[in-house]
Amino acid sequence: MNDQNIAEWKSGEIFLEDEYASMYAKHRKYILTKILNNTCFLIKRPIIGIVKANVFYYNGNVNEFIDECYRLSKEKNIPYIEIQTSITDKAFLQFPHKNTGTYIINLHDDIETIWNNLNKKARNQIRQARKKNVEVVITDSEKDFLEWWDIYSKTANHKEFILESYNLTKELFEKKEISRLFVAKIGNKIVSGNLIILSNTEVIWKLGGSDREFSEFRPNHLLQWEIIEWSKKQGYSYYDMGGALPPRYDINGVPIDEGSGEGPSSFKRKFGGEYKEIYKYQIITNKLRYKINKALINARFKLMRHL
Repeated sequence: MNDQNIAEWKSGEIFLEDEYASMYAKHRKYILTKILNNTCFLIKRPIIGIVKANVFYYNGNVNEFIDECYRLSKEKNIPYIEIQTSITDKAFLQFPHKNTGTYIINLHDDIETIWNNLNKKARNQIRQARKKNVEVVITDSEKDFLEWWDIYSKTANHKEFILESYNLTKELFEKKEISRLFVAKIGNKIVSGNLIILSNTEVIWKLGGSDREFSEFRPNHLLQWEIIEWSKKQGYSYYDMGGALPPRYDINGVPIDEGSGEGPSSFKRKFGGEYKEIYKYQIITNKLRYKINKALINARFKLMRHL
């Protein structure tokens, strides 16, 4: 394979899918618009008005894009714009930014290479799951969805994650053009499951949850491997494992294996993907309004917590 012909991975491709972007905006109650064909969500609050714009920059001339951000800010009276992108361009460096990231598995590699890139422990845990008769299937059953949702909800509560909207997740599940629900079963019981979303070239791990009582069966490891194999067979280019913290290294530059009790980031790292940084550039166009809005929103949250 000629690597020069392979398109480089870039974050935010899923937001180029109009159906997904519209669904996301509807359930978040955002206003959907575009900035030079890059998806933009306007976040509006009662009385205050538009407080922020979230833009997923994927392509186009960066300088023209920034100019359009300022134009939109002036037109809509938006005090704060956040640009999320994996693209590094010197034009963005004038703005303060925060970093996040994700692990990306390159599906252009042959399946043997992808398997060998897995951490040895992960390979063994996949074998263990198979020996213990864990079965992974793609399901479109509403009964399975509800059973998985219960597991996911309990996982989110236990790990103190923000629970995704049920209505958004249900609608995603029903849209087979852009999603699949993989579940791991022992007998007829679902013990783990992952909802993935599909864009033009990549598969993205959207949500996951597992029953802690069955962790010794290693269903999560087999689930990930089955998703990777399926994505490869379907012709996708990349598997995005979702948000993750940067890998940690010891003083000799060797990755730190966090062993038992590992968090989501260390779990994802075991699958051999490359850590890719994602940047959130912040354009504050009206500092006074930004500070006032922030204070009002914080006060509202504090009030709601005491109700």
